[in-house]
Amino acid sequence: MKFDNVLAELNGFGRFQLMTILLLVIPRMTLPFQFLLNNFIADIPSHHCDVSSLDDGGVFGNLSQAERLIVGIPVQEDGTPSSCEMFAEPQYHLLLNSSNITELPAVPCQSGWKYDNTTFKSTLATEWDLVCDKRRVNRATATIFFMGVMLGAAVFGYLSDRFGRKTTLLVSYVMVSVFGFTSAFSYNFTMFAVMRFFTGVGMSGISIITIVLGIEWVDIKHRTTVGVLISMDWSVFAALLPLIAYFLNDWRSLTAAVTSPMFLAIITWWLPDSARWLISNGKVKRAHFYLSRSGVAFTYYGISLNVSGFGVNIYVTQFIYGAIEIPAKACMLVTLDKIGRRLTQSGTLVLTGLCILCNIFIPTEPQYHLLLNSSNITELPTVPCQSGWMYDNTTFKSTLATEAEFILDCQLVNVRREDYFQFHTMKFENILADINGFGRFQIMIIVISFIGRFTMPCHFMLNNFIAAVPSHHCDVSSLDDGGVFRNLTEAQRLAVSIPEQEDGTPNSCQMFAEPQYHLLLNSSSTAELLTVPCRTGWVYDNTTFKSTITSQWDLVCDKRGKNKATATIFFVGVMFGAMSFGSLSDRFGRRIMLLASYVSGMVFALASAFSTTYVMFAVLRFFTGFCITGIVIVSTVLSLEWVDIEHRKLVGVIDSLSWTFGNAIYAAIAYFVTDWRLLIISVTSPLILAIISWRWMPESARWLIANGKLMQAQMYLKKCAKMNRTEESTEALKTETLSTIVVTEKRDRAYSYLDLIRTPRMRKLALRTGLLWFCIATTFYGISFNISGFGLNLYLTQFTYAVIEVPAKLSVYFLLDRVGRRPTEVGTLLMAAVCLAINIVIPKDTSVARTVVAIVGKGFSSASFATLVLYSSELYPTVVRQNGMGYNSFMARLGVAVAPLILLLDEVWKDLPQLVLCFAAVLGVIVARTLPETRARCLPETIEDIEEQRQ
Repeated sequence: MKFDNVLAELNGFGRFQLMTILLLVIPRMTLPFQFLLNNFIADIPSHHCDVSSLDDGGVFGNLSQAERLIVGIPVQEDGTPSSCEMFAEPQYHLLLNSSNITELPAVPCQSGWKYDNTTFKSTLATEWDLVCDKRRVNRATATIFFMGVMLGAAVFGYLSDRFGRKTTLLVSYVMVSVFGFTSAFSYNFTMFAVMRFFTGVGMSGISIITIVLGIEWVDIKHRTTVGVLISMDWSVFAALLPLIAYFLNDWRSLTAAVTSPMFLAIITWWLPDSARWLISNGKVKRAHFYLSRSGVAFTYYGISLNVSGFGVNIYVTQFIYGAIEIPAKACMLVTLDKIGRRLTQSGTLVLTGLCILCNIFIPTEPQYHLLLNSSNITELPTVPCQSGWMYDNTTFKSTLATEAEFILDCQLVNVRREDYFQFHTMKFENILADINGFGRFQIMIIVISFIGRFTMPCHFMLNNFIAAVPSHHCDVSSLDDGGVFRNLTEAQRLAVSIPEQEDGTPNSCQMFAEPQYHLLLNSSSTAELLTVPCRTGWVYDNTTFKSTITSQWDLVCDKRGKNKATATIFFVGVMFGAMSFGSLSDRFGRRIMLLASYVSGMVFALASAFSTTYVMFAVLRFFTGFCITGIVIVSTVLSLEWVDIEHRKLVGVIDSLSWTFGNAIYAAIAYFVTDWRLLIISVTSPLILAIISWRWMPESARWLIANGKLMQAQMYLKKCAKMNRTEESTEALKTETLSTIVVTEKRDRAYSYLDLIRTPRMRKLALRTGLLWFCIATTFYGISFNISGFGLNLYLTQFTYAVIEVPAKLSVYFLLDRVGRRPTEVGTLLMAAVCLAINIVIPKDTSVARTVVAIVGKGFSSASFATLVLYSSELYPTVVRQNGMGYNSFMARLGVAVAPLILLLDEVWKDLPQLVLCFAAVLGVIVARTLPETRARCLPETIEDIEEQRQ
C-alpha cells in the first residue's frame, strides 16, 4: 500500500493538516522579514561631512547651520552638499560670491558624517559610517546573509533526511532566535556580519523543512492548495514588513522585532514529524502514533465499505449499518459528559477493534460437500474461465461486473477494465457538440461576463488619472511679511519667491529662504541664491484635474515615490489574488467565487474612495486588486469551459476586446469626472449591475461533473440545450452518462505547481514562459502607465492607447493560423522594442511624434500579450495547464508591479525608463525565439509528452 492511500483513508486534508499548516506559518512569517531586512536596516540616508572640525573659534562658530555647509562643503551638480568631501578650510568668500567651487581644494570627511534621520532613526550605515569608501561594506551585509542561506540549504536538507523533519526544524528555530537577537545587539560590524551569516543558515532550514513537512502530510488532491498557501505567507508578511519598519525606524529594534515570532514558534512546537520519513526509516510505531492522531476514518470506512464481505444480503447489511449508528450516537450524548471525551474515544475504538478481531476467528460458511469427499482439491488442475461467466441475477439484474466481465479475481481484469472505460466513457466536448457549443446560451454568458469585466481595465489604469501629478509650486504664503510682499501680484510673488527652472517655469520643489525683491528689477541668475524645500505645502494647477491623490496628500518632490507606489501596491494585490481565486474557484466553484469577487471588489473599491489617509488608501487599493482579479480569472475560465473547441479562439479574442472597450470608455469617463474620489466610484459602479445579472450566470458544468455534482450539471446542460434549441439531445444527458466523464476529468487532480519544475524540459518551459510573461507585462504596462510622459492631453493619449488595441488584436486573430504562434509573438514584441528604441532618440520637444510612436508600440505590445495567452495554454500539457497559467499570471503581475517603479528611473536619466522597457522587450524576443511552435499541432496531454518533444 502506498502512503497516499493511507492519507486518503484518514482524510488527507482535515483539521490535523490545517493545524500543521497553521503552526508552520508562525516561523515562516520570519522568512520575508529576514530575507528583505537589508532593505531597511542597511538603507543609506542623505548625509554630508561633519564640519565641526573646521570651527576655528572665530567667525565659523557664529554662522548658521546653512552657512556652515556653504563654507565647509562643496555643492554637487544637483545643488545638494557633497556626501563624501569637505573643504580643507572654511571658504568664507562663498557667502558673498558662489563662484565656481570646483577649483577649491577638497578633502575626504575628517570627523565623520551627519545623517538625515527623517526616515530612519538609525541604520547600519549611520551606526558604523558605512558610506563613501565603505559603501560596499554596507551592501555586503545582504551577500553575507544569503551565503549563510546557501550553506544552510545544503546542510539542513541533509540533516532533515538523516535525523527527521521535526528535530531539525527545532534546531533551525533555536539558531534563528539566538543569532537573530544577538545580531540586534552587535557592537561592531564584524560581529553583526557573523551573526547575520548564521541567522541565514538557520533561516534556510525553516524555508526548506516547513515546505517539505507541510506537503508530506497532505494528500495528492490538496498539495496544490497547500503549496500555494505556504507560498502565500511570504507575500502576506513581505507586505507587512514595510509597516513594521515604518513604526520601528531603529535598526536594532527592527531586527529584534522581526526575529521575535521565533519564540512563539518554539513555544508552539507541537508539530508532528513526517510519517512518510518515519516509515521510510523503519520507525513504524512513531508513524502509527502520528497517523492515529490524524483521524479515525480508516477503521470506520473500512467496515462501512465491506457490506458484501459477510455473505448476507447487502441491502439488509447496509440498512443495519445505518440503523446501528442511531443508538450508538445517542449513547455519545450521555458518555461524552459523564466519562469524558478521551475515555469515550478510546473505549469505542477498543470495542471496535475487538469486534473486528472476533470476526477473524468466526468460521465462514461451512463446506458441506466435503463431508462426502474430503480429498485435497488443491491438487486438481485448474484453468481460467474459457467461455465467459454465468452470473446470479437474483439480487441485481445487471452491474458493471456483468456488463464488462469486470471480475477482480480473474486474469482478464486489466484488459477488461481498460476496454470498458474506453468504450463506455464520454468527453465533455461530445456533450457540447450535441447541445451546440456556441449558441445563445454561450452568448448570454459572454455578455454577463462583459458587464463585470468592463471595470477591470478601468481599475488597472486608474492610476493614470487619480495619481496624475498636476503642475505645482511651493505655497509662498509663509514669506508674507505684512509689507511689500502682500501688495505684489501673484506673478510677482512667484518671481521673488521661487527660482525658475531651465524651461522658465517655477521650480516645483524649492523656494527662496526669503523674498528676493531685487529680481523684480534684475532677473539675473538665481542659481547663487539660497533656496530651501517648500515649507507650507504646494499650490496645484486644477485646470485638468479638480483633485488627485497627489494634491490630496502632497505626494510630490520627496514623496513622489509614494505616488508611484500606489500602482505597485494595487498590482501586488492583483498578483496574490490571481493565485488565490484560481485555487478557490477550483475548490468551491466558479459561480460562487465570481460573486465573491464582485462583492468584495466593489466594497473595497468604494471604501478606497472615502479614504482619509494615504496609508488607508494604499491598504484598500491592495485589497481591491486582490479581490477584483477574481473577475477576470473566473469569468475567463467560465466562458471557455462552456464553449466548444472550435470557438475557443474567438471567445478568447472577444474577452480580450472587452478590455480594449473598457479602456476606451474609461478615457471618456475620466474626462468628465475630474475628482479622484468620484472617478473611483464611477468606474466601480458597473459591478452593481454585474451582481444583479449574476443570478443568470450558470455554474461550470465541467466543474460540477468533476466534483460529482451530476444533478446540478444536468440541470444547467438542459438549460443550455433549451436556450440553444437542441432539446432533442437532452435525452442523452442522463446522470449515468455524465458520471463516466469523471473518469477522464479526475486524473488531473493529482498535479501541482511543483510538477512544473520536477523534470528537465518542463522546468525549462516554465522558466522561459515565466520570464516571457514578466517581460511582456513589464513592457505593456510600462507603456500604458506613461500617458503623461509625452506632454500631450492625457485623455486623448489614454483613448488612443485603447483604440490601437482593436486592429492589433484583430490582426492577431488572422496571423496566429497563417504565420504561426512563435513568429507572431516574436514579431510583435520586436516591433514594440523598436518603437521604444525610436522614442529614445526622438527629440523631447516633438511631443506629437513621440506619442504616435508610443501608441504604435502600445499596439504591438498589446498584440504580443494577446498572442501569449493562447500560445502559453498550448505549450503546457493538459495535466498542468491550469497550474502553468496560474504561475505565468503570477509572473506577469510581478512585471506589472515593477513597471511603475521603472518609470521612477527618469530621475536618474530622462530616457532610462524607455531604455529599461526596451531591454525587457528585447529579452522577451530572445526567450520567445527558444519556444517551440504549436500551430496545427496536437496539444500535449502529459508531462511525458513534453519530455519526449524534440527542440
